[in-house]
Amino acid sequence: MYVALQRCECGGPLDTEKQTLVCEDAAPLDVLSTRCSQCSKTRLFRFDISAFYGDLSKYGVITRPSKIIDALEWLTLAVLFIRDAESKSDDEKKLMLGEADFCLEQLFMFYPEGGDVPSGDAFFNQSEGNVPEGRLDLFRRPRIMMLKSQTRGSRVSKEE
Repeated sequence: MYVALQRCECGGPLDTEKQTLVCEDAAPLDVLSTRCSQCSKTRLFRFDISAFYGDLSKYGVITRPSKIIDALEWLTLAVLFIRDAESKSDDEKKLMLGEADFCLEQLFMFYPEGGDVPSGDAFFNQSEGNVPEGRLDLFRRPRIMMLKSQTRGSRVSKEE
């Protein structure tokens, strides 16, 4: 999902061409090779997977907010998955709504317990590290819960 949010220097979207597992300084890394669909420039992304490598029971177990995808990006991804799911067949729709549900779960990790909006440091990829001007209402818990109601039943998820 992180790579899907990135763009080439020319502004074009990146397509994943290859995924490899490497070991560097005794740390397992997932390396994605991408190519820009507009200018063909290549770019590598390296992700440390040591938190679950060798123990798949830990795969997907996320206990802290993301440090590479911020609150606005999680919300954007969720809305895009929900929107795109509308035109899909039942199986594909369920898969996309499951992805949206996952994104909303990740967004909620930025909310303080009982909080109505994400914490102040949740927008670290935005200019000046703040929620975009006039957009705080998009993050109010009732609105996010309304979006979440559209994804219910699409995947097994934790109780909130």
